[in-house]
Amino acid sequence: MLEKFFNRILEEGREIEKEVEERGEEIEFPPRPSWLLIVFVFLLALLPRLYTIFVLTDPQNPGCNWYEDVYHRWQVGYLTWKIGIHEGFRPWDLKGMEYFWGIGHPFILALISALTGLYDIVVSRVLSAGFGSLVVVLVFLISHRFWGIKIALAAALFGALNQVGIFNDATGMIEPLGLAPILLAIYLWPKRPFGSGVILGLATFVRAETWVFAVGIFLAMMILEKDFDKRIALLFSFVGINLLHMKFLLDKTGNAIYPVYWNFAANAVGEWMYAPTLTQIQEQIKPVFTALTIPSALGILWTFWKRPKYYPFFLLGFGNWFFVAGMFGLTMYIKAYYGHLVWATRFFPLPYFFAGVLLIILLFKLFGKIRFLTISAWIAVCAIILATQLVWTPVLAKYESRARDWEAVQEIAQRLRENYEEGRVLIPETMPSLTYAMVRFQGFEAKDFIGEMYAPFFYMEDEDPLDNWRDHREDVLSWLKREDIRLMVFLRVGKEDYSKLIEREPGIFEFIETVVDKRFLLYKVKPDLIELEGL
Repeated sequence: MLEKFFNRILEEGREIEKEVEERGEEIEFPPRPSWLLIVFVFLLALLPRLYTIFVLTDPQNPGCNWYEDVYHRWQVGYLTWKIGIHEGFRPWDLKGMEYFWGIGHPFILALISALTGLYDIVVSRVLSAGFGSLVVVLVFLISHRFWGIKIALAAALFGALNQVGIFNDATGMIEPLGLAPILLAIYLWPKRPFGSGVILGLATFVRAETWVFAVGIFLAMMILEKDFDKRIALLFSFVGINLLHMKFLLDKTGNAIYPVYWNFAANAVGEWMYAPTLTQIQEQIKPVFTALTIPSALGILWTFWKRPKYYPFFLLGFGNWFFVAGMFGLTMYIKAYYGHLVWATRFFPLPYFFAGVLLIILLFKLFGKIRFLTISAWIAVCAIILATQLVWTPVLAKYESRARDWEAVQEIAQRLRENYEEGRVLIPETMPSLTYAMVRFQGFEAKDFIGEMYAPFFYMEDEDPLDNWRDHREDVLSWLKREDIRLMVFLRVGKEDYSKLIEREPGIFEFIETVVDKRFLLYKVKPDLIELEGL
């Protein structure tokens, strides 16, 4: 049945395409919709995303301890602006992940901050909301080109109002920044092959998976395009951008494909997945994702077999399905299972959007030629959109349940400000939300703090460096003195290195207080009292 559906789509216009190709002419696409309609679609998508940022959620809290990655990407962007561009023009982080997601987003945020002086996380959230809205516009334009205005408007309505897309775009996650250029490259193809290759190349800067998607789309275009000149233009533009990108990564990290390599090694292979076994829920859900790889793979094969004019868009959609299903079903990434709301997280806006477009095409191809049935198709689309709004209840409940975490972070930042006099503050590298609260609300600057990952403990090979304190004392104390650390906050449980350090060197530490239900310990450090002679 699925094959008959797609074959029906292909049949429409095939005779015209054949006639044009026989004359040696290039197939003309229908005229682009008016700019007024394009702006309308953009605003239709943008307004609910802005409403989510400024009304449904706290603009300063995209989801503390849930969407913590948003704070982490902000942290990399802020530190790139304040430190990285002055230290060899590179991204910068407190946790060593400045290259992990890609170099595009940090430099975009650094550029915005440099031009405007703004470093508020609201900028990150609005940026993602804007690119998410652009994604909707581009799907609208692609749909209009191949299937007409009715399907394009229905697809735009679905993308603009789909709850999963709205919420994830509004949090500030960076997926839209990688997806939008890929869709733009698809829209420009095949009329502007050089521009398509450049923009497709730029998409590789944003995330490791968009690098994979971009390479896949590029290879498909090279294989399926018949025009030699277009293939050459695409080849030189895409490969040229990638060579510059890879040269930068090679010079800075020693690995030309650093984001792809480490995302694969850390997530897929499981080097960063420390759980020894899968939980019961992970065991139950893994076969579901594994099964979903089958229709995804069949969709990819069908697209290569039939070679429709819209093959880049279908390959992106089916490829994304396969990627998400494969990551959870075929790799160790299932150990990072995001709880019962995994289906509403950043992985699924595009899979849902693409599924919605397929369903809309089906509805309008089956019923769109009869006015009464066309109305039925519109009713079905609206009913689906309304059904997606039910997702708001569990998502906002989860968001509200983490409100206390954001309050706790602000409390820690306030205590640090009250006790800060000079020097630097040692903070947990796993809490970028704390970095943000310190900078945004307490007036700290990048030079005023340093992450625990910079401490010698992180690089010592001993299972417990404090058990061999005589061997490591000078390294640790020299580091404290050299970095002028005068205040530190750390978890009572999970950071025993620092508790043991204080036990061994009580003279240079002064206990201040416990904060956040006694989960964190706050100490003053007296580096001036450190004596290293004779060691």
